[in-house]
Amino acid sequence: MSAQVSELIKVVSLFYPVPVQAQDFLREHCVIKAFRRGEYLLRPGEVCTTYHFIYQGVIRAFIRQGEKEVTTWISCANEIVTSIYSMHERTPSIEYIQVIREAVLVELSADKLEELLQLVHEMNILLRRLLTVYYQDAEIRSFIARIPSAAARCRYYLDVYAEKAPMIPKKYIASFLGIREETLSRMLSRAK
Repeated sequence: MSAQVSELIKVVSLFYPVPVQAQDFLREHCVIKAFRRGEYLLRPGEVCTTYHFIYQGVIRAFIRQGEKEVTTWISCANEIVTSIYSMHERTPSIEYIQVIREAVLVELSADKLEELLQLVHEMNILLRRLLTVYYQDAEIRSFIARIPSAAARCRYYLDVYAEKAPMIPKKYIASFLGIREETLSRMLSRAK
């Protein structure tokens, strides 16, 4: 049995117990992949077909505005990432999903997840609860984007994401907050 798939099962079981039949399905159909820093899981124009559970590492999504990269989210170990819109609409993505710290991912295709939901109906409850967490995080990101003061955005980000902020390179936090890395460094040194 894969330690990575066992960790996925343990983490999602915090939201709803994973039935044995579903555990067996995940062990059979999940794929473990390692990625180096800088590798892409998705690029604009590609259709996303996979859910990625981050066993280890840090992943970000970003879009390009001219020459500028704008980070839209950052996720760390024990989180699930994908391009929701691209996957569910079966449409080409407008975003990049990139590994920013070496990662080990547990992957499950959208088709296999649909098969699992048909096979084990209780997994629909689990999926709904996971989607609730996903939307709560999206709401937090939306709040951060609307805070007019860079200093207040930074404070709010560091309060909400206190555990994962130290794992994320500053340049990506700065990109997410819409500020320069130097500005973030000054804010962080003043906060100490």
